[in-house]
Amino acid sequence: MFDWSDIRTFLAVLRDGSAASAARRLGTNQTTVSRRLARLEDALGLKLFDPGPRGARPTEAARRLLPEAEAMEAAALSLSSRADGMSRRLTGTIRLTANPNAMRYAGGIIRNFQRAHPGAEFRIDTETRTLSLEDGEADIALRPGVRLSGDTLIARKLLDHPWGFYASDGYLAQHGTPRSFTDLADHDLVCCTGNAAQVEPIPTAQARLPRHDHRIHIESLNGVIGLLRAGEGVGFLPRAEGDIEPGLSFCFSEPDLVQGLWLVTSPEGHADPLIRAFMRFCADAIPDLLASVPPEWRV
Repeated sequence: MFDWSDIRTFLAVLRDGSAASAARRLGTNQTTVSRRLARLEDALGLKLFDPGPRGARPTEAARRLLPEAEAMEAAALSLSSRADGMSRRLTGTIRLTANPNAMRYAGGIIRNFQRAHPGAEFRIDTETRTLSLEDGEADIALRPGVRLSGDTLIARKLLDHPWGFYASDGYLAQHGTPRSFTDLADHDLVCCTGNAAQVEPIPTAQARLPRHDHRIHIESLNGVIGLLRAGEGVGFLPRAEGDIEPGLSFCFSEPDLVQGLWLVTSPEGHADPLIRAFMRFCADAIPDLLASVPPEWRV
């Protein structure tokens, strides 16, 4: 028989690609990860990983066992959350403020949390204005960016999401597809300004744009999308937005053009068992959530 901790280790190595990365995710050391994998392989009578140039390479047996291992993980998370809810009787309303793009990730998490905690309700605000957690305007926030404002906030990073440059199919057919920042010198550009443009990676990307006069500035990402669809030029968007927008095509990106997604609360919020349970649930659910989105949306 095998332990759940061994299955959890197997999934971490499979997702992260190496024992070292899995150890960091699990908060343990590489020796412990290797020992748990060896114990699981002995229990199953199967070889699960082969050494590769970039870490652990899953065998065919490992890939075929993945659905059952993920089902065990889902059951374990559900059991843990339900037991936690029963012991604490977690009920109440969570006032969540979120960037609209972040809700593409959060929808499934909220639904699953409510299944584990039927007494939990959500009120979600997606206003462009940033609500203050420290002043009690919201309990918890899903916020994009590299740096977070607020001296006392408690934050947990959930993921990094890539951005890239897009243009309409009609524009690209007429002007060609840029594949680098240098290429953008020959293209019209649609640039985001205002408060939206202060959040990374927009400042980093726009600082690399070549200098020329063929630019349109607009103060929202929705405005950028509208102008791109109208064929006004090339613009910078999150992949979760640009990839699904009808009539737009991806042009290029660079590895550092990513946007962190953070789960944030105040010390007062973190003292609430319901909010603390939701933050923990989100962190545990992120690996499964990422497995369900297109590979281009992950880094």
